[in-house]
Amino acid sequence: MVTPNRLLSALSFSAVVALSGTSVALAQPTEELAQPLDLNSSHLASTSKQDALLSSVPEPGTAKTSATDLMTQSETELVSQSASANDSSVLAQTTIDPGRPTRSSRSYIGIGGNVGIARGSTDVGEGAFVVLSKIGLTEVISARPAVFFGDDVTFLIPITYDFYPKATIANEYRVAPYLGGGLAITTRSGDSISALLTAGVDVPIGSQFTATAALNLTLFNDTDFGLMIGVGYNFR
Repeated sequence: MVTPNRLLSALSFSAVVALSGTSVALAQPTEELAQPLDLNSSHLASTSKQDALLSSVPEPGTAKTSATDLMTQSETELVSQSASANDSSVLAQTTIDPGRPTRSSRSYIGIGGNVGIARGSTDVGEGAFVVLSKIGLTEVISARPAVFFGDDVTFLIPITYDFYPKATIANEYRVAPYLGGGLAITTRSGDSISALLTAGVDVPIGSQFTATAALNLTLFNDTDFGLMIGVGYNFR
């Protein structure tokens, strides 16, 4: 027979057991929440890769600026090279080197004859034997002194500008014109010095000879005009 005391004891025991189960159930989630995050090595490695990728991405406009800088540097180098080439060309044209070749032909000394076209007071307008020459000074400038032997002696001292060859003869010989002026000096009585205008062509014949022809005009008391034709031996 169940007595009141046993019934109370059973109820008390049941209550204690129930409260103990509730405490265990409540404590379990707390322990799970208290556990730290599992930051394993793979997770850290993934985070590091993401940070590296983000740091390697250039800021807006950086790549464009770099490309622009490279283009500017290339253009600067090209301008510098062009300026250097132009400076070298100008230096070659202005450096005086007597006897050097010019762009028309090599320097030479030779002989020829003169045919008078308008007879005046010197051998330039008459028939004469001529000793002629060309002395290159720069790439484009030459001195072309000549001596005419006729009834008297006439000296021509022109300075000419030599052009590039403008035509060819028989697809082999280049024709290079020149144009200039200077002084004419004669031993004939009267005016002894006069202005001189000259225009002609050089035609290189092989590596040793150059043919030449020139029209000469002097302005003494009378105007002298003649055609000089000759051939020169290249000495440089």
